[in-house]
Amino acid sequence: MRNLLFAAIVASVPLARAHIAFYDPSMWGYNVTMQTFSYDNRPMAPLQQYTFDQWWFHGHLGYPPNAGDFFELPAGGVANSQLACNKGATKWWATSEGTTDIRQGEYPCPGYPTSQFHGIDDVKGCALSIAYTSDVNSIQPQDLAVFSVNQQCVWNVDTGFQIPKDMPPCPDGGCICAWHWIHSVDSGSAQMFMNGFRCQVTGSTANTPIGTPQVPKRCTNDPSQCYTGPQQPLYWYQAEGNNIFTGQYDPPHYLDEWGFFDGAQNGIFGNGGNSSPSSSSSSPSSSSSSSPTSTPTPATPADNQPPTSPTPTPTPSSPSNGNNLSGNTPPQINNLPQGNGGNGGDPSSSSSSSVPPQSSPPPSPPANNNNNDPAPSPSPSPSPSSPPPDNSVNNPPPSNPQGNGNSDSEINPANNQPPSPSGTPRCKPRNGNGSKKRQMVASRHFRNKRHHARDHHH
Repeated sequence: MRNLLFAAIVASVPLARAHIAFYDPSMWGYNVTMQTFSYDNRPMAPLQQYTFDQWWFHGHLGYPPNAGDFFELPAGGVANSQLACNKGATKWWATSEGTTDIRQGEYPCPGYPTSQFHGIDDVKGCALSIAYTSDVNSIQPQDLAVFSVNQQCVWNVDTGFQIPKDMPPCPDGGCICAWHWIHSVDSGSAQMFMNGFRCQVTGSTANTPIGTPQVPKRCTNDPSQCYTGPQQPLYWYQAEGNNIFTGQYDPPHYLDEWGFFDGAQNGIFGNGGNSSPSSSSSSPSSSSSSSPTSTPTPATPADNQPPTSPTPTPTPSSPSNGNNLSGNTPPQINNLPQGNGGNGGDPSSSSSSSVPPQSSPPPSPPANNNNNDPAPSPSPSPSPSSPPPDNSVNNPPPSNPQGNGNSDSEINPANNQPPSPSGTPRCKPRNGNGSKKRQMVASRHFRNKRHHARDHHH
């Protein structure tokens, strides 16, 4: 009966199935339970739309590890971590809330199906970051640098992270590290995960420090734009403190498309790193070893910019795809990517930002309109370099049945009148024969032109 009750409780909390934490005695919040906070702030609880103090180190800075507890990082080796939905599923189960061993081999979430938190073909990677100080209260989010990525994460409880061989030793008192993960968009709500811990680099023979971490940028369509120098972790979808501003259904991940390559991040030291993937034994990508070694500051794409409320007026230029007024897409400035709800543009673009959608976008122009200037004019003159003015909605462009670009195209055969703006009275003929005479003149003029063209051809 007790087992049936437990199964019923498990079935009623499906979101918990996607919750993972890094468990180690060196972590902040190692012994936090369901009762510690007024809300569920256990290490595996997700972080979503939290204030900075709530999500930074999971709000566990008041629950430090015991003195002398460190997670070791063997330079040039592999650090093995324990990742699970419950501490009882790790080797530290004896200190879990129920002191119950619920381990099922390497399965990270005993009692829950894999599909509830990920599948092997949609794992999105997790990362370790480090700050070279022992004072946790002195560091800020921009001080942490990602030094190792495991792209097949979360999948096993025992998850290894390759450590760069050039990691310098930590100062007295050790370093401050953190574990980071953002799950697949199809694995639950928009959330991120972070657990902080004390760490110590061992076996180090290097002394080159890690460079200044940069904000990650997306480089999906152009690997040459991927930055391989030191990068900050992905801080996303919180109430404050974000460095990535993609939308709820467009989460960033510790994958190649964000410049995080599998294994040790070997380009993070000194002035190392380049704008293309580095070649290393721990990285699945291959590229020339003659890449530039200077550290360019990555341009800030729209993914890294918070949404803004003002709607700027685009400067007229030459859109490569014409004047698109359909849907919610405003006129685009040349070479700007399409926005994704104000939250980012073409991931391959690192030097441009998208134009936020207008609050009241104009509707589509009439079909088969070859004139880019929607304002009516006695002498239509196509001007592809000028985006349509806002009055195009009320004043649709007149049709041009002649299509020859001559002044004769001003005659409208329907009423023998030149086009006039909506609401403007047209001139009336001075006598009853005016319209007939004008029609005869127009017909004779066109007939003479045809004869002239035929004679010229012969």
